[in-house]
Amino acid sequence: MNTHPIAAAALGAALLCTQAWAQQATPEMVTDAATAARQKQEVAHRDPARWHQEDRTYSAKLHTLRKEIAAAYKEEQNACRSGPVADRASCLYEAKGIYEHDMRDAREQVVANR
Repeated sequence: MNTHPIAAAALGAALLCTQAWAQQATPEMVTDAATAARQKQEVAHRDPARWHQEDRTYSAKLHTLRKEIAAAYKEEQNACRSGPVADRASCLYEAKGIYEHDMRDAREQVVANR
């Protein structure tokens, strides 16, 4: 893939800024209140049994991977909204691009991890 050097450098700088901010973000900053409360309640009763049940079929694995990708995207959106307003649009744009890329490659990832 040919990319313009300036565009590649700008993208790299944006990624570094987002990664630096994300490393400072606490789970409470990137998880909405309702999800955080549900997670805390589940963990208080030990790990839910479903966490230890392996997906056996291709469709179950794909379904779980898509749920994980969607959850990661939601957390990244929350992180972007908690960050500086000046960087919000580019952060959300980047998060959506990663989400779309991951969803596009989900089938191949499931096949590769069989």
